[in-house]
Amino acid sequence: MINHPRPSQFKPQLDTIYFKANIKVIELIKLLPEDPDEQLFEEDNFFLIIDLANKLTTLYQHTLSYLKKEVQIGEELSRDILQTNLHLLSILRSLRTAVANKDHFAAHDLITQELKDNLVQWRLKLLPLIQSLV
Repeated sequence: MINHPRPSQFKPQLDTIYFKANIKVIELIKLLPEDPDEQLFEEDNFFLIIDLANKLTTLYQHTLSYLKKEVQIGEELSRDILQTNLHLLSILRSLRTAVANKDHFAAHDLITQELKDNLVQWRLKLLPLIQSLV
């Protein structure tokens, strides 16, 4: 079992963790074949992308808890972080369903469209705002 830090012990290291992890997932998405086929689920990067995205959701949740408790962020930013993280979780749930159903077309679209767009939103909009607060 992973022992996650409590919000009061958690100071985000945004330069090293978030931006690099976010960019790494986007780079891995770009390495996926453009046309989905049955081998998509055999791609090493496919499950690495899902694993890293799952870890990012945990990091984002800890960040939101930290910011609410230690920095007293505003309702609008709190809502934006929560909604964007919930959207990311929704994408990951849909990906699990696509993998379980062996639907490589849906999985490919979810990763190359939805997941990539969500991560770009984090990188361009939310992470710079969060970074300016800590």
